Amino acid sequence: MRLATLHRFELAAAHEFFGLMFPTGTVIRRGSSNRPWEFRLPPTTGVNVPAFATTAPPGVTLTVSKDGRLERIGSGHGQTITVRGLPLSSKRFRLEGDTVVSEPADSFLLGGVMQLLQNVGRYRHPEHPEKYAKALRKAGLPE
Repeated sequence: MRLATLHRFELAAAHEFFGLMFPTGTVIRRGSSNRPWEFRLPPTTGVNVPAFATTAPPGVTLTVSKDGRLERIGSGHGQTITVRGLPLSSKRFRLEGDTVVSEPADSFLLGGVMQLLQNVGRYRHPEHPEKYAKALRKAGLPE
């Protein structure tokens, strides 16, 4: 007799996976043992993520590798995730080891200076030196 494999299910009660407590209504997906786990949170409840001193907001999807590492917190709606006091967008929120890689959720003040990334945007690469210099001036920083 062959046992069935669940690929997608919804939690009927809160349950802990990989050290995170997922609330009732979380939809869990996993296509095969080689793919990461995906946990889509219900629209009313977030999940505490102690490693980053934050709470993943309701409705986002947490992607967890098969060895239990959080890889991504994503949402097409771009909810704000505040990590160690910095508001970040969930549209492109991913983890590279212990480093969070994301865009700022909005303009915010950091040490009295407007966050440079908001002014530099996609022109922070060396092939755009004039736009980079202009963004630095606009932020009140030396070129």
